Amino acid sequence: MSKSRRKFFIDTDAGTDDAVALIMAMKHPGIDIVGISTSGGNVPLDCVVQNVLYIKELCGHGAPVYVGAAKPILRILDTADFIHGKDGLGDIGLDLTGRVPEEGDARDQLISTLHAHVGELELICLGPLTNLAQIEQREPGILSLAKRIYIMGGLVTLPGNVTPMSEFNIWADPEAAQIVLGAKAKFTMIGWDTTCASSDFTVEEIAAFRHIDTEIARFCADIQNVRINWMHEHKEETAVNLADPLAMAVALDPTLIDRKEYFTMTVRSGEHADPYRGFIDAIPSDDSSTVEFIHTVDRQRYVSLLKSSMTKEGIVL
Repeated sequence: MSKSRRKFFIDTDAGTDDAVALIMAMKHPGIDIVGISTSGGNVPLDCVVQNVLYIKELCGHGAPVYVGAAKPILRILDTADFIHGKDGLGDIGLDLTGRVPEEGDARDQLISTLHAHVGELELICLGPLTNLAQIEQREPGILSLAKRIYIMGGLVTLPGNVTPMSEFNIWADPEAAQIVLGAKAKFTMIGWDTTCASSDFTVEEIAAFRHIDTEIARFCADIQNVRINWMHEHKEETAVNLADPLAMAVALDPTLIDRKEYFTMTVRSGEHADPYRGFIDAIPSDDSSTVEFIHTVDRQRYVSLLKSSMTKEGIVL
């Protein structure tokens, strides 16, 4: 592997947003994906694993995929399959069976990879933070070995997307989120409010992906239909929020960042029905070692990066 290429380890719960984000990383020539860890989240773990392996095939990519946490640290698994489809990839009739991941546990692989690439490995977190929390519990300080940890999750401006006070990835496993954000590491957070500001797409914009006329572009459009239909049925404003692709775009090209702020963050737990479950107490800070929170990005350049990942050529540097 070329030393000039950045090393990513992606942690994912492989719903429809994650699928597009994974494609972006796999189609970027400057990125070595040294591993992908999976966890239950948008859909159960067995679906997540098959989805990631399918996306690898779709992109012709060789990244190793490892099986991680099936459920949150203390809680039952609450999925979001009403948005992502029962299979997590939009229920469009894909054969999502029979593919085999790498041997070994994702958490063991995360630990060994962090030690092998001290200060070089960038962790991109697209789902609940269970895997990262468990390695920090097992080996306190391990997350400090990462060059940077990008988190799609949380928010500082209400409302959230699962309760008025919280975002799904943090809500799903708030204990894990508190362990991770309480660790000493370099964090960049792309929140639900960030994605609402910069990554909402109209139905027409999603449909226009098909005009790129590749299998990948058609896939990226088609898997959003479960979400679109659900919004129509519930008379919600039909805006398709591609949250994870925005987080991946920030990781791929931090120059996209338009406005950011630093915060110290603590995560509230709460019982299942507590509206404050997963709420982040975010206190503005002048200390750049606290959590770097991205408020907005350059929307035009972000969309260009996203669409280029769907072309035959992929992202061209």
